[in-house]
Amino acid sequence: MKISNNQSLLGGIESFSAYIIWGTSPLFWILLSNVSPWIIIGNRIVWSCVMMFVIVLIYKQAPQIKDIFRNKKDFSTLFFCGWLIFLNWSIYIWAICNEKVIDASIGYYINPLMVIFFSKIFLKEKFDKLKIVSIIIAATGIGIMIFRFGTIPFVSLGLCTTFAVYGLIKKKIKHSPVQTMFIENLVVFPFALAFLFISPESYSINLYGYILLICGGIITGVPLLLFASGIKKIKLSTQGYIQFLAPTITFFLSKFIFKENINQAQIMALFFIWIACGIFVISLFTQKKSV
Repeated sequence: MKISNNQSLLGGIESFSAYIIWGTSPLFWILLSNVSPWIIIGNRIVWSCVMMFVIVLIYKQAPQIKDIFRNKKDFSTLFFCGWLIFLNWSIYIWAICNEKVIDASIGYYINPLMVIFFSKIFLKEKFDKLKIVSIIIAATGIGIMIFRFGTIPFVSLGLCTTFAVYGLIKKKIKHSPVQTMFIENLVVFPFALAFLFISPESYSINLYGYILLICGGIITGVPLLLFASGIKKIKLSTQGYIQFLAPTITFFLSKFIFKENINQAQIMALFFIWIACGIFVISLFTQKKSV
């Protein structure tokens, strides 16, 4: 299906907005560093589900959601997506709370390459010469980062794999972002709520902490809605390159805010990655078809 230029522009804005929020989100989550990652994840699910429930009521989406529940294939797909994004959240929050911001960034740098690979294999998207060159350059930058660490850390591998598969599935889902997001949250909601009820730590958090945890639900839901909407309007490969924005922001935060050391190899990798992104942008302006 051909996508109009206006749709592509809107999808690009939505995607950029999502990744800017994700890139700057460590500034928020670090405020909860004294809270168990599992308590954060549980509250993240609960309050994100509450937010989506309110949106469902506002936009009167209940009838359509009932139809999804009746369709075993659609519900099964969203059930899988719900647990997939839960796993991604869990790895990410654990990384931030355990001072592994760099590992998280590497994971999200590897992720776009995996997304672009998926777009070629599963969606049969075609790449011109400039795109191929940009992929090689970006892969070189990623290779430098991996070589610096010796092996791909669990955090990096877990983040890139779960979100790349999630993005591929979301690209193919026909239902609206509001409907799919609500069901994805709903399938893990009972488990998160039960955990919070039985965990003693839930009852030791002060009012300020609970306010932050509630805000965490909003910070979780908004970028996912933007992502789910944007990915339907642009090519998956284009979405893959926009994803470089979030880890780049996180890298600079880790250097100037969290005071983590960024070595020469990591700086060189960033240099390669942004050259690749620049070439890719040029390719978008030189091709005739809309993206």
